[in-house]
Amino acid sequence: MTASNAAKMKGRRCAVLPAARAKNDMANTLIQDGKDGITGMRDTLQMDESEFHKRVDAILETVEAAFDNVEADIDSDLNGGILTITFKNGSKVIVNRQTPNREIWVAAKSGGFHFRFGIKPSEGHNANDDASNDAPAWHDTRSAELLERLLSRVVSMQSESVIAITFR
Repeated sequence: MTASNAAKMKGRRCAVLPAARAKNDMANTLIQDGKDGITGMRDTLQMDESEFHKRVDAILETVEAAFDNVEADIDSDLNGGILTITFKNGSKVIVNRQTPNREIWVAAKSGGFHFRFGIKPSEGHNANDDASNDAPAWHDTRSAELLERLLSRVVSMQSESVIAITFR
């Protein structure tokens, strides 16, 4: 983590909640307090490259650090802006930035996913309740699923543990 990103992340914490407090009886829950530290832009297409990198760096560093608090056998490595999450069974989830498109891409066993910041779900998408509010967030470009929900789903599937990742 760079010094500037460490300063930006100061005061945030990740914690594993006990299953009794976790939504849907989840055994391991990652909670990120705060936001990504940058506000304003509603759409990644309007975001300049510097702001995009700051947002993505904060997300990648937060997700990587959060796995330190999980009991499941999950290894995460952030190198050159690419987050590689490796599971006990040898499978991987890769999270990286696509700067020209201002997107975050996720590659998992279940497929490839592209996320843009601030795009509200269109009518007809099978978006979850959280995705329909007015708060800017990273949404899948096809399903409008939130990045944190997708990561929770694919990490749970590949780790064979129930893990929920939440950015707040």
